[in-house]
Amino acid sequence: MESETASSADEQVVGAAPPLGADTRGKHRILAELKRVEQEIKFLEDIVDLVLPISGLFRVILGVTDTYAFK
Repeated sequence: MESETASSADEQVVGAAPPLGADTRGKHRILAELKRVEQEIKFLEDIVDLVLPISGLFRVILGVTDTYAFK
C-alpha cells in the first residue's frame, strides 16, 4: 500500500501544472510576443484611421440622399 501511495504522489508532482502566474517561457519569448501585439495594435489603429473618414463620408452621402429621396 505504501508503494502505491508513494507512486501516486510522485505522479502528481510530475504531472502538476506550474502555479498560476509562473512563466516558464523566458524573457525573450515574452518580449517577442509583446512586440507582435504592439505591431497588431498599430495595424488595427491604421485601419481605424482609414475607416473613420470613409464612414463620415457615407453618413454625409446618406444624409443627402435621405433628404432628396422622397421629393
